[in-house]
Amino acid sequence: MTQEIIVMASDSGMELYGLGKDRARFVHHLETFAKLVAEAERERIKQDNAPEIEKINAYIEHAMREVQRLGQEIEATKRTWVGLTDEEKGFCVAPTYVETVARIEAKLKEKNT
Repeated sequence: MTQEIIVMASDSGMELYGLGKDRARFVHHLETFAKLVAEAERERIKQDNAPEIEKINAYIEHAMREVQRLGQEIEATKRTWVGLTDEEKGFCVAPTYVETVARIEAKLKEKNT
């Protein structure tokens, strides 16, 4: 890696300037050098981790396919809510509020399951 960094320093033009000469130009070449080193390091990390990245990408693709499948399954099983007719509502009326609610609940459950 040391030789590679020396080549990158040369490629950046940095070796042409010293600190005592044109400081602004030296800083420019130093920034160029830093970008070359960072890019090389990113590429090295990417190559070192390629098998893991491939596994993660495959897992993400599988998960996305599964989410789509489940969404389609949910969509296919959706049913339209069925309410009570006026006649059924009349049959649900009971002497107490609790009993009326229980009858309504039972009838709706019967019609929607």
